Amino acid sequence: MRLRVASTASIVVLTAIGLACSDEVGPTPPGGPVPDPATDGSDGRAPPIEDDRGSDGGVGLGDASPIDDAGGPDASDASPSGGVRVIASEPAEGSSTYAFEMVESGASWARKKRVRLEFDSAMNTSIAALALNVVPGGGNYAFSGVWSADALVLEAELPLLYAGGRPLEYQKHYAVDLSALRDAQGRGVDAAHGYLGDGALDFTTMARDGLLEHTCLHTFDAPQPPLGLSVTPEAGLAVGTPHLRYVMVLPDGAGPRVGHATWQVFGAGTQQRRIVFLRDDVPLTLRGPNGAPPATAPAPYPVPRVCALVKAWDMVLENDVPYTLSFGPTEVTPIEVFFEAAAL
Repeated sequence: MRLRVASTASIVVLTAIGLACSDEVGPTPPGGPVPDPATDGSDGRAPPIEDDRGSDGGVGLGDASPIDDAGGPDASDASPSGGVRVIASEPAEGSSTYAFEMVESGASWARKKRVRLEFDSAMNTSIAALALNVVPGGGNYAFSGVWSADALVLEAELPLLYAGGRPLEYQKHYAVDLSALRDAQGRGVDAAHGYLGDGALDFTTMARDGLLEHTCLHTFDAPQPPLGLSVTPEAGLAVGTPHLRYVMVLPDGAGPRVGHATWQVFGAGTQQRRIVFLRDDVPLTLRGPNGAPPATAPAPYPVPRVCALVKAWDMVLENDVPYTLSFGPTEVTPIEVFFEAAAL
Protein backbone atom coordinates (compact mmCIF):
# COMPACT_ATOMS: atom_id res chain seq x y z
CA MET A 1 0.00 0.00 0.00
CA ARG A 2 1.38 3.39 -0.95
CA LEU A 3 0.56 6.21 1.45
CA ARG A 4 -0.42 9.44 -0.28
CA VAL A 5 1.36 12.49 1.09
CA ALA A 6 1.46 16.15 0.14
CA SER A 7 4.20 17.08 -2.32
CA THR A 8 5.86 19.26 0.27
CA ALA A 9 6.31 16.39 2.73
CA SER A 10 9.64 14.63 2.99
CA ILE A 11 9.55 10.94 2.13
CA VAL A 12 12.32 8.59 3.10
CA VAL A 13 12.66 5.51 0.89
CA LEU A 14 14.59 2.46 2.03
CA THR A 15 15.80 0.75 -1.16
CA ALA A 16 17.08 -2.81 -1.27
CA ILE A 17 20.19 -3.12 -3.44
CA GLY A 18 21.91 -6.27 -4.64
CA LEU A 19 25.12 -6.08 -2.64
CA ALA A 20 26.95 -8.51 -0.42
CA CYS A 21 26.34 -8.25 3.33
CA SER A 22 28.21 -5.41 4.96
CA ASP A 23 28.13 -3.66 8.32
CA GLU A 24 29.17 -0.38 6.77
CA VAL A 25 27.00 2.62 7.51
CA GLY A 26 26.78 5.29 4.84
CA PRO A 27 28.38 8.70 5.17
CA THR A 28 26.98 11.50 7.24
CA PRO A 29 24.82 13.83 5.13
CA PRO A 30 26.64 16.91 3.79
CA GLY A 31 26.92 19.55 6.47
CA GLY A 32 26.50 17.01 9.29
CA PRO A 33 23.46 15.08 10.59
CA VAL A 34 20.03 16.22 9.47
CA PRO A 35 18.78 18.83 11.99
CA ASP A 36 16.26 17.66 14.58
CA PRO A 37 12.88 19.14 13.64
CA ALA A 38 11.27 18.24 16.99
CA THR A 39 10.45 20.80 19.64
CA ASP A 40 10.18 20.02 23.34
CA GLY A 41 7.03 18.07 22.58
CA SER A 42 4.82 20.25 24.76
CA ASP A 43 1.30 21.07 23.66
CA GLY A 44 0.00 22.38 26.97
CA ARG A 45 -0.59 18.92 28.42
CA ALA A 46 2.66 19.02 30.36
CA PRO A 47 5.46 21.52 30.95
CA PRO A 48 9.02 20.70 29.89
CA ILE A 49 10.67 18.48 32.49
CA GLU A 50 14.40 18.94 32.91
CA ASP A 51 16.42 15.76 32.73
CA ASP A 52 19.49 15.78 34.96
CA ARG A 53 21.37 13.16 32.96
CA GLY A 54 22.10 15.07 29.80
CA SER A 55 19.44 13.77 27.43
CA ASP A 56 19.19 15.27 23.98
CA GLY A 57 16.46 17.83 24.49
CA GLY A 58 13.28 18.93 26.23
CA VAL A 59 11.00 16.26 27.55
CA GLY A 60 7.62 17.96 27.85
CA LEU A 61 4.55 15.81 27.24
CA GLY A 62 3.70 15.96 23.56
CA ASP A 63 0.85 14.61 21.48
CA ALA A 64 0.33 10.89 21.93
CA SER A 65 -0.73 9.50 18.59
CA PRO A 66 -3.01 6.47 18.37
CA ILE A 67 -1.03 3.26 18.63
CA ASP A 68 -0.98 1.14 15.47
CA ASP A 69 2.01 -1.14 15.71
CA ALA A 70 0.24 -4.05 14.07
CA GLY A 71 -2.18 -4.80 11.31
CA GLY A 72 -1.89 -4.24 7.59
CA PRO A 73 -3.83 -5.73 4.67
CA ASP A 74 -4.67 -9.41 4.42
CA ALA A 75 -1.48 -11.25 3.50
CA SER A 76 -3.39 -14.30 2.27
CA ASP A 77 -4.31 -12.81 -1.14
CA ALA A 78 -2.93 -14.82 -4.03
CA SER A 79 0.02 -13.31 -5.87
CA PRO A 80 -1.19 -12.67 -9.44
CA SER A 81 2.32 -12.37 -10.89
CA GLY A 82 3.80 -15.37 -9.09
CA GLY A 83 6.47 -13.21 -7.42
CA VAL A 84 7.71 -13.35 -3.86
CA ARG A 85 5.30 -12.08 -1.21
CA VAL A 86 5.97 -10.38 2.12
CA ILE A 87 3.70 -12.07 4.67
CA ALA A 88 4.62 -10.01 7.76
CA SER A 89 6.73 -7.02 8.66
CA GLU A 90 7.83 -4.74 11.44
CA PRO A 91 6.74 -1.98 11.23
CA ALA A 92 3.52 -3.31 9.79
CA GLU A 93 2.42 -2.10 6.37
CA GLY A 94 0.46 1.14 6.69
CA SER A 95 1.06 1.40 10.45
CA SER A 96 2.13 4.28 12.65
CA THR A 97 5.19 3.55 14.75
CA TYR A 98 7.49 5.47 17.07
CA ALA A 99 10.67 6.92 15.52
CA PHE A 100 12.95 4.74 17.67
CA GLU A 101 13.22 2.38 20.60
CA MET A 102 15.39 3.11 23.63
CA VAL A 103 17.52 0.08 24.40
CA GLU A 104 20.31 -0.74 26.82
CA SER A 105 23.75 -0.16 25.37
CA GLY A 106 26.67 -1.03 27.63
CA ALA A 107 26.42 1.09 30.76
CA SER A 108 24.04 3.52 29.06
CA TRP A 109 21.27 3.43 26.42
CA ALA A 110 20.82 4.16 22.73
CA ARG A 111 18.09 4.84 20.17
CA LYS A 112 17.55 2.00 17.68
CA LYS A 113 15.04 1.11 14.99
CA ARG A 114 14.86 -2.21 13.19
CA VAL A 115 13.03 -3.26 10.06
CA ARG A 116 11.93 -6.90 9.87
CA LEU A 117 10.56 -8.53 6.72
CA GLU A 118 9.20 -12.08 6.46
CA PHE A 119 8.82 -13.70 3.03
CA ASP A 120 6.81 -16.66 1.74
CA SER A 121 9.76 -18.10 -0.17
CA ALA A 122 13.40 -18.80 0.71
CA MET A 123 15.43 -15.79 -0.47
CA ASN A 124 18.81 -15.26 -2.10
CA THR A 125 20.82 -14.37 1.01
CA SER A 126 23.67 -12.83 -1.00
CA ILE A 127 21.42 -9.78 -1.39
CA ALA A 128 21.14 -8.38 2.12
CA ALA A 129 22.36 -4.78 1.88
CA LEU A 130 19.91 -1.87 1.96
CA ALA A 131 20.21 1.83 1.23
CA LEU A 132 18.46 4.74 2.90
CA ASN A 133 17.47 7.37 0.34
CA VAL A 134 16.31 10.74 1.70
CA VAL A 135 13.93 12.45 -0.73
CA PRO A 136 14.12 15.18 -1.86
CA GLY A 137 17.75 16.24 -1.95
CA GLY A 138 19.13 13.45 0.21
CA GLY A 139 21.97 11.03 -0.33
CA ASN A 140 22.26 7.29 -0.43
CA TYR A 141 23.26 5.78 2.94
CA ALA A 142 24.11 2.08 3.02
CA PHE A 143 23.43 -0.31 5.88
CA SER A 144 23.17 -4.08 6.10
CA GLY A 145 20.47 -6.58 6.87
CA VAL A 146 20.92 -10.09 8.22
CA TRP A 147 19.05 -13.13 6.90
CA SER A 148 17.66 -15.85 9.15
CA ALA A 149 19.03 -19.37 8.83
CA ASP A 150 16.02 -20.45 6.77
CA ALA A 151 16.39 -17.42 4.43
CA LEU A 152 12.80 -16.33 5.11
CA VAL A 153 13.38 -13.32 7.39
CA LEU A 154 15.51 -10.22 6.78
CA GLU A 155 16.26 -7.87 9.68
CA ALA A 156 18.11 -4.56 9.42
CA GLU A 157 19.00 -1.82 11.88
CA LEU A 158 18.57 1.69 10.50
CA PRO A 159 21.58 4.04 10.58
CA LEU A 160 21.51 6.98 13.01
CA LEU A 161 21.35 9.89 10.60
CA TYR A 162 19.50 12.52 12.63
CA ALA A 163 20.48 14.86 15.44
CA GLY A 164 20.41 13.27 18.89
CA GLY A 165 21.29 9.85 17.49
CA ARG A 166 17.86 9.10 16.01
CA PRO A 167 17.30 6.76 13.06
CA LEU A 168 14.01 8.38 11.95
CA GLU A 169 12.26 11.73 12.24
CA TYR A 170 8.94 12.28 13.99
CA GLN A 171 5.73 12.51 11.95
CA LYS A 172 7.18 11.45 8.61
CA HIS A 173 6.27 8.96 5.90
CA TYR A 174 8.78 6.23 5.01
CA ALA A 175 8.86 3.46 2.42
CA VAL A 176 11.06 0.38 2.15
CA ASP A 177 11.68 -0.41 -1.54
CA LEU A 178 12.17 -4.17 -1.97
CA SER A 179 12.51 -4.25 -5.76
CA ALA A 180 16.15 -5.46 -5.75
CA LEU A 181 15.53 -8.53 -3.56
CA ARG A 182 15.26 -11.97 -5.16
CA ASP A 183 14.33 -15.42 -3.92
CA ALA A 184 16.39 -18.54 -4.50
CA GLN A 185 14.75 -19.00 -7.95
CA GLY A 186 15.53 -15.42 -8.96
CA ARG A 187 11.98 -14.07 -8.58
CA GLY A 188 11.51 -10.51 -7.40
CA VAL A 189 8.98 -9.22 -4.88
CA ASP A 190 5.49 -9.13 -6.34
CA ALA A 191 4.40 -5.51 -6.80
CA ALA A 192 0.69 -6.20 -6.38
CA HIS A 193 0.19 -8.73 -3.59
CA GLY A 194 -2.25 -8.47 -0.71
CA TYR A 195 0.05 -7.36 2.11
CA LEU A 196 2.23 -4.63 0.61
CA GLY A 197 -0.01 -3.83 -2.33
CA ASP A 198 2.71 -2.07 -4.36
CA GLY A 199 5.75 -4.08 -3.32
CA ALA A 200 7.01 -1.40 -0.91
CA LEU A 201 6.65 -1.30 2.87
CA ASP A 202 5.01 2.00 3.86
CA PHE A 203 4.68 3.36 7.39
CA THR A 204 4.59 6.67 9.27
CA THR A 205 6.21 7.83 12.51
CA MET A 206 4.24 9.23 15.43
CA ALA A 207 4.42 12.65 17.03
CA ARG A 208 6.95 12.99 19.82
CA ASP A 209 5.85 12.18 23.39
CA GLY A 210 8.50 13.82 25.52
CA LEU A 211 7.10 12.59 28.82
CA LEU A 212 7.15 8.98 27.65
CA GLU A 213 10.75 9.36 26.46
CA HIS A 214 11.68 10.94 29.80
CA THR A 215 10.09 8.11 31.77
CA CYS A 216 11.85 5.58 29.56
CA LEU A 217 15.14 7.08 30.71
CA HIS A 218 14.23 6.08 34.27
CA THR A 219 13.88 2.43 33.23
CA PHE A 220 17.69 2.42 32.95
CA ASP A 221 18.15 3.86 36.46
CA ALA A 222 19.08 1.76 39.47
CA PRO A 223 15.84 0.47 41.04
CA GLN A 224 14.63 1.48 44.48
CA PRO A 225 14.81 -1.16 47.23
CA PRO A 226 11.89 -3.61 46.90
CA LEU A 227 8.71 -2.30 48.53
CA GLY A 228 6.25 -4.83 49.92
CA LEU A 229 2.63 -4.21 48.98
CA SER A 230 0.17 -4.80 51.79
CA VAL A 231 -2.68 -7.28 52.04
CA THR A 232 -5.08 -4.56 53.26
CA PRO A 233 -5.47 -1.03 51.83
CA GLU A 234 -5.11 0.64 55.22
CA ALA A 235 -1.62 -0.77 55.82
CA GLY A 236 -0.08 0.19 52.48
CA LEU A 237 3.26 1.99 52.38
CA ALA A 238 3.47 5.43 50.76
CA VAL A 239 4.53 5.69 47.10
CA GLY A 240 4.29 8.26 44.31
CA THR A 241 7.58 10.18 44.25
CA PRO A 242 8.28 11.19 40.63
CA HIS A 243 11.34 10.02 38.66
CA LEU A 244 11.93 6.87 40.75
CA ARG A 245 12.02 3.28 39.57
CA TYR A 246 9.76 1.58 42.11
CA VAL A 247 9.93 -2.19 42.54
CA MET A 248 6.76 -3.44 44.27
CA VAL A 249 6.37 -6.97 45.59
CA LEU A 250 3.00 -8.69 46.02
CA PRO A 251 2.03 -10.17 49.39
CA ASP A 252 2.97 -13.80 49.90
CA GLY A 253 0.50 -16.33 48.58
CA ALA A 254 -0.38 -18.65 45.75
CA GLY A 255 -2.19 -17.73 42.57
CA PRO A 256 -3.44 -14.26 41.56
CA ARG A 257 -3.50 -11.80 44.43
CA VAL A 258 -3.78 -8.07 45.15
CA GLY A 259 -1.31 -5.73 46.85
CA HIS A 260 -1.94 -2.19 48.10
CA ALA A 261 0.03 1.04 48.54
CA THR A 262 -0.98 4.53 49.66
CA TRP A 263 -0.55 7.74 47.67
CA GLN A 264 -0.98 11.41 48.52
CA VAL A 265 -0.13 14.41 46.32
CA PHE A 266 0.55 18.07 47.05
CA GLY A 267 1.05 21.12 44.88
CA ALA A 268 -0.35 24.42 43.67
CA GLY A 269 -4.10 24.59 43.16
CA THR A 270 -6.57 21.95 44.29
CA GLN A 271 -5.70 19.11 41.89
CA GLN A 272 -2.62 17.42 40.48
CA ARG A 273 -2.22 15.36 37.32
CA ARG A 274 -0.04 12.27 37.43
CA ILE A 275 0.81 9.61 34.84
CA VAL A 276 1.48 6.16 36.30
CA PHE A 277 3.64 4.03 33.99
CA LEU A 278 3.93 0.25 34.37
CA ARG A 279 6.62 -2.06 33.13
CA ASP A 280 4.24 -4.97 33.60
CA ASP A 281 0.71 -5.39 32.24
CA VAL A 282 -1.12 -5.74 35.56
CA PRO A 283 -4.50 -4.39 36.70
CA LEU A 284 -4.31 -1.11 38.62
CA THR A 285 -7.15 0.46 40.66
CA LEU A 286 -7.26 3.92 42.28
CA ARG A 287 -9.56 4.51 45.27
CA GLY A 288 -10.19 7.50 47.51
CA PRO A 289 -10.94 7.59 51.25
CA ASN A 290 -13.07 4.70 52.51
CA GLY A 291 -12.67 2.93 49.19
CA ALA A 292 -14.68 5.50 47.24
CA PRO A 293 -13.91 5.94 43.53
CA PRO A 294 -11.93 9.10 42.63
CA ALA A 295 -13.80 12.16 41.39
CA THR A 296 -12.05 11.77 38.03
CA ALA A 297 -11.73 8.23 36.75
CA PRO A 298 -8.23 7.23 35.53
CA ALA A 299 -7.89 7.11 31.75
CA PRO A 300 -5.56 4.92 29.68
CA TYR A 301 -2.48 6.76 28.45
CA PRO A 302 -1.05 5.65 25.06
CA VAL A 303 2.22 3.72 25.34
CA PRO A 304 3.68 2.81 21.93
CA ARG A 305 6.72 0.55 21.96
CA VAL A 306 9.61 2.85 22.90
CA CYS A 307 11.15 1.02 25.86
CA ALA A 308 10.22 -1.61 28.45
CA LEU A 309 7.10 0.31 29.52
CA VAL A 310 3.88 -1.38 28.39
CA LYS A 311 0.98 0.44 30.06
CA ALA A 312 0.08 3.78 31.69
CA TRP A 313 -2.80 5.53 33.42
CA ASP A 314 -3.59 9.25 33.36
CA MET A 315 -4.90 10.34 36.78
CA VAL A 316 -6.18 13.56 38.34
CA LEU A 317 -5.94 13.63 42.14
CA GLU A 318 -7.12 16.07 44.80
CA ASN A 319 -4.43 17.69 46.93
CA ASP A 320 -3.81 16.27 50.40
CA VAL A 321 -6.28 13.40 50.00
CA PRO A 322 -5.21 9.84 50.89
CA TYR A 323 -5.60 7.46 47.94
CA THR A 324 -5.05 3.73 47.66
CA LEU A 325 -3.37 2.09 44.68
CA SER A 326 -4.24 -1.59 44.29
CA PHE A 327 -2.23 -3.84 41.96
CA GLY A 328 -3.84 -7.05 40.78
CA PRO A 329 -5.24 -9.58 40.92
CA THR A 330 -2.06 -10.88 39.31
CA GLU A 331 0.71 -13.39 39.76
CA VAL A 332 3.30 -10.96 38.34
CA THR A 333 5.77 -9.94 41.03
CA PRO A 334 7.78 -7.81 41.41
CA ILE A 335 6.03 -4.98 39.54
CA GLU A 336 7.96 -1.93 38.29
CA VAL A 337 6.08 1.38 38.55
CA PHE A 338 7.00 4.97 37.58
CA PHE A 339 5.18 8.17 38.61
CA GLU A 340 5.44 11.38 36.57
CA ALA A 341 3.83 14.81 36.91
CA ALA A 342 1.99 16.44 34.02
CA ALA A 343 0.08 19.69 33.53
CA LEU A 344 -3.69 19.66 33.88
